[in-house]
Amino acid sequence: ARHRFASVVLEQALRSAAPQEAEDLAQDLMRAAGAVASLACHCFGLQVVRTLVSLPGAGERVRQFLVKSQRRLQKDRYGMQLLGELGLEDAKHFQQSAFAGGA
Repeated sequence: ARHRFASVVLEQALRSAAPQEAEDLAQDLMRAAGAVASLACHCFGLQVVRTLVSLPGAGERVRQFLVKSQRRLQKDRYGMQLLGELGLEDAKHFQQSAFAGGA
């Protein structure tokens, strides 16, 4: 998905597939450790991650992976751009406050 044309094909497959097929494809993409962060740090992979975030079933898991990889993403041009688009610049603060409890 880091290749220019492969990323376009993958985006179209995720958008046009039946919901279960798109979910299965998203699962395959997210299976490898650090895969979402690696894609988010590449100019063509970034487009695939944007598409993954928009999927109903996978979007929340993708956001969780991005929050976990925030430190790495903040060091990267494309990663930082994605964090800004998704409003996750302060995700570490959000993650800490979520674990701190509260009602």
